[in-house]
Amino acid sequence: MDYERNDPRRHYILRVASHIFALNLSENKIPNLIPIQNFCDTNTPLLIIAKDEQKRAFDITNEMRNIHHPDLLRVIFYKLEAIALPLDNFKSKISVLSLRGRPTDALIRSVREIFKQASENDSETSANSHLHTILNELEMIMEPKNDKKNIHERRSIHDEINYWKNRKDNAALQYSQVFQILEVKLEMLTNCRIDEIYEIIDTTEDCLNQLWNCEPSFPQNHMRQIIDSIGALIINSITNKIEFNNIWNDDTLIDILHLIISICEQWQFVITTLIEQWKQDIDNPWNDDQSIISIFEIIQKHTDKILSLKLLSHQMTELIKDKNGQKEMEQIIRNIFGTMPIFTYDISVQQDWKIKLLEVERCIEPIMERALPVLRKRLQFNQLTDDAAITNLIKFKHFLNRPSIKEKLSMERETLLNRLANAVEMQKREVIERIATSDIPIGQYLTEIAAKVIWIRREINKIENIKIVCDELLNDLATYKTIQVKIRNAIDEMHSLESDCLSSWCQEIIKIVCNSTNSIALETSGKLMSIEQKGGNLIVNYSDRLVRLLREVRQLIGLGFVLPQKIIECANTGEQFYKYAIILKQVAHFYNSVDQQMLPCQQAMMLDEALAFEKLILSGKKGEATTNTVSWNNPKHLQEFIEKLQAAAERLTLHNR
Repeated sequence: MDYERNDPRRHYILRVASHIFALNLSENKIPNLIPIQNFCDTNTPLLIIAKDEQKRAFDITNEMRNIHHPDLLRVIFYKLEAIALPLDNFKSKISVLSLRGRPTDALIRSVREIFKQASENDSETSANSHLHTILNELEMIMEPKNDKKNIHERRSIHDEINYWKNRKDNAALQYSQVFQILEVKLEMLTNCRIDEIYEIIDTTEDCLNQLWNCEPSFPQNHMRQIIDSIGALIINSITNKIEFNNIWNDDTLIDILHLIISICEQWQFVITTLIEQWKQDIDNPWNDDQSIISIFEIIQKHTDKILSLKLLSHQMTELIKDKNGQKEMEQIIRNIFGTMPIFTYDISVQQDWKIKLLEVERCIEPIMERALPVLRKRLQFNQLTDDAAITNLIKFKHFLNRPSIKEKLSMERETLLNRLANAVEMQKREVIERIATSDIPIGQYLTEIAAKVIWIRREINKIENIKIVCDELLNDLATYKTIQVKIRNAIDEMHSLESDCLSSWCQEIIKIVCNSTNSIALETSGKLMSIEQKGGNLIVNYSDRLVRLLREVRQLIGLGFVLPQKIIECANTGEQFYKYAIILKQVAHFYNSVDQQMLPCQQAMMLDEALAFEKLILSGKKGEATTNTVSWNNPKHLQEFIEKLQAAAERLTLHNR
């Protein structure tokens, strides 16, 4: 064999190893090619390429050594037949695996995670039953006997579920019942869409909390392990759904990247919230402060960087209308990252990831500088509380957050921060003054209290947008922390104003409800209507203020407020009879104005209908003006009474034409 010429077999082996190590290995970088030559040209069955990540050194050999070294990553090529590799179909004769640490540990993990699972899912159940038993025995023989911590670290969620299924004690039965729904959801991870992972996380949250609340509570060391295992399954599900080789070219992945960031945030929030709750558990407090979400933190940071770089190139065109700049930037990013596995939490890749990020920043800096004049102008807008201007700044945060851009725009950024702080103070004073003078815009369909709350919330939202700009774009400036406190205080004060407005309204309504002489509360045992003593007009005993209260309560509840029970009860009673009250008010208006509506020539002929209508409304002795005794709390009689009134009013109207 001519070793001086390029050998496709050696080239293939080094290319595969390069991908796994996230490096660019070539023959001229390797001092000893003899093990590779032996693997290609003889019946030597093994080739091991090992990388010591601490010493950053390589070793190539044809022998497997059982070395326990956490910083040692090995790529192992082995032949399916003990023959020299043919040039025409050598790829079909080689298999590859990678491992970290001791080979015996890798074997245990392979048996548990791959071969046992594969045998369980195989349709040939009779043969697999015996194979499954053998795999269990092999696992038990090779498992370290005195290392409980390692046992728990290596147990998958599926192993955990099966472990409790195989036990028959009361606690195991409780845990197995809780696991049933989770097991179904986890099976969906392989084929579900990325946005469906939210539902799986919600189910996981419920399951974990139920396990912790069981009696006895689920063991903490097991709980930590299944959280790690489920987290790894979720990340694997995400990474398997993305075509990484095309990630820098495919613009449709931008929405997917946003989803991945959101999923990572949701998982971190769920797990952090659960653990904080469990720490407060008096009977069984969580007592492990070690991070349990570090994997998701890494993936989120990587995804955020990838998204930032992709959006950066698009925004280059939007800022300076130069598509060449976008193409240059995209080409630089593709060339530097190449086929590097970017969605990985492997510690061995982190240093290379950081190096490549720094290289990208350095190479795209001259291109980004073309956008500096436009960015400088955008930082100098006049109306600081203008929502569009503030949103525009947040939109271009991927540009404004680059270290080189921050440095070159340091003066403009410092000026902007101070102006934003002054704008917040001015806006806070304006809100306080306008509330004090009741100078609040009220919409056509809003009640006064609802309009006031909505206006305050809109003003709070403006300040919160300013806070986002400061937090995301200006947080490295010297005066940031002082100004951050001022902005936070302004937001808190405005939230207090909102609470005070609602509190004043509640006190006013409760006072009116409890006022026996002027209550808006509906007296259900009282009469429907009464006669006004002075003018003799018919009045429905359902106040206009009660009608307004119903609208106020509906709108405030829609805004998310919890109102006092006394107000709710008053509104519920009013709501129950509202439709009847509206009809009665129409009838009362007709009664009060019927004499004016009658045509003079028709009055004599309509006398009987008018008397019949009046008799329905009035009752009592002759000469007394007393209304009918039908009350609100008899719905059947109320409905019949209203139907009679409507029929009588309709007859009068027809005869008046």
